[in-house]
Parts: sequence; C-alpha cells; structure tokens
Amino acid sequence: MSSPVQLGAGLGLPAFSSDHDWKDLYRIKQELERNWLEGAAEPIYLNGHTDSIYCVQFDDGDFRVKLWNIDTGKNIREFSGHTKGLACSQFSDDGKYIASAGNDKIIRIWDANSGECLHSIAAHENLVRSLHIDSVSGRLISGSYDQDIKVFDMESGRLLLDFPKWHSSWVLGAKSDYRRIISTGQDPKILIMDFGLAIKGIEKLESRR
Repeated sequence: MSSPVQLGAGLGLPAFSSDHDWKDLYRIKQELERNWLEGAAEPIYLNGHTDSIYCVQFDDGDFRVKLWNIDTGKNIREFSGHTKGLACSQFSDDGKYIASAGNDKIIRIWDANSGECLHSIAAHENLVRSLHIDSVSGRLISGSYDQDIKVFDMESGRLLLDFPKWHSSWVLGAKSDYRRIISTGQDPKILIMDFGLAIKGIEKLESRR
C-alpha cells in the first residue's frame, strides 16, 4: 500500500507518456515551475454568463470547523479558533490537513488528526470565500471578497503569489491543478491563469486517456 504524498513533493503533474524526449519534458517542467515561482500566468477570460457565477461552499455560524463520520453521523473532532463565521473549508487529498477561512479574514491550517492549528495566516482584507489545497505541490489557493487570489505554501504558511483585483468583484471560487488556477466571481466570467500556456510542448505533460 502506497504512503500519502508529502506536501511539496512536486508540481502536481499528471502522468505523461514515456515516449516523449526526457530532455524536452525536463525543460517544460522547469519552465512551468519557474512560471509558478514568478507568477507568470497568462490570463484567459471566459465570458458568456449574464449574471454572477457562484460556487457551492459550507458556512458554519458558530466559528467552528467540525469533522464528521458520514457513516455513523458522529462528530469526530472540532477545530476552534476562528472569531467570525466560516465561509469555506477544504480537506487535503491525503486527509492529513484541513484549511478553513471566513469572515475573520484568517486562513487556518489544521492537523486533521490532532486538531492542532499549524498556521494562522492573515490572508485577505475581506471575507475569504474559497480555498483549494493541492497536496502534491504543497500549494494553497485562496479567493476573497477583496477581489484577490493568493497562493500560499502549505508547509510554512508563506505567501507565494498575490493576484490583486483580477476579478472586478467578489471572488467566489478558485481551484488549481499543476499548471492553472481557475476562478469565478460575482462578475459574470471565469478566469483561467495558465502558467504553462506560453511553454512550447506543454501538452506533453498531459496524461493520455
């Protein structure tokens, strides 16, 4: 049985075909990593909606994150520390970490097993509406009503990238994979920030189906 992937173990790259030249793949991966570090994304706007674009999230008004066993209906653990209502929470893929945020503008990263708060990050200037954990790359993506999208290092809590005012209104959802951040907001558009768009041969990193 394989062990969980450690945070920051890689870029979160998909499986790719072995028949590509390894030197070319190495170049592509290095360029993509550099683009992430430098915040060099190419914005792509998808327009077509005529009103706000919303996503589904959970809201807990008692300032607590609760972990439940959905088979038994029992509350396994509570995570206390927020001072205002929650707007979003996110599990890491390996089930080891939980990130939560809301109206106190603080992102908290928790040890899911012990309940310990590992990091308390003063992240935004308004309600934090969306969180996404990429366990492989160790990145945490946040979106806020302050219209900013930010990228943090899960292990240290350090801010890696800040994209201020990329939406013209509230950011309602932000997700990420190995090369893109995709976000939605109250403004009727979907924003794709593609760190690999300008890299020649980036499609070679895509898995074959």
